[in-house]
Amino acid sequence: MVSLDTIDIDSDQQAIAIWKDAASQIHQMVSGILGETRPGKKFINKQIWWWNEEVQMAVKEKKLALKEWHDSHTDRDYQQYKNLK
Repeated sequence: MVSLDTIDIDSDQQAIAIWKDAASQIHQMVSGILGETRPGKKFINKQIWWWNEEVQMAVKEKKLALKEWHDSHTDRDYQQYKNLK
C-alpha cells in the first residue's frame, strides 16, 4: 500500500510550487497503481477484464442491439435495445 508519507515536500518553496510538486508526485503514484487510458479510447472497454462472464455478455448484447437499431431505425429494435439497457 502506498502512503502519502512518501511525498517529498520542500517547505522552503512558495506555496504554489509546493502545491504543484505535491500534485505531480501524487499523480505519478496514482498513475503507477491505477494505470492510464489512452486518449480517444473509451474507458469502459479498458476495464472489462474484471467483469464476470454474465456482465460481459450483457454489455455485448446491449452493444449489438444498439448497432442493430442504428442500422434499421425500427421501433422493434429500439424497444429491444431499451429492454437490454
